[in-house]
Amino acid sequence: LQACEELVGELFVGLPPNVSTSCHVLVGVRVDQLIEFVVSQQCDMVGLGHRKARSGQRSLARRLAMVASCSVLMVPEGAPISISEIMAPVDFS
Repeated sequence: LQACEELVGELFVGLPPNVSTSCHVLVGVRVDQLIEFVVSQQCDMVGLGHRKARSGQRSLARRLAMVASCSVLMVPEGAPISISEIMAPVDFS
């Protein structure tokens, strides 16, 4: 947990004062634990990493996006750390 907190501190330097970070360790079925955590913490967005060495199916991200009450951001391994532009397509369905 301490290593996670240190990494988060390094990656999220210079955040505005109204933004906070935290680390939590979840144990159990990944998608179930993530959904329960997202609901209990009233998260607005989940950033979910994906390793290149894993299968290309990204099933956890897909399942989480289908059932979570918030947005899910899938970040592939090796992606740039900063976000410079966001596109939000709307299909009015």
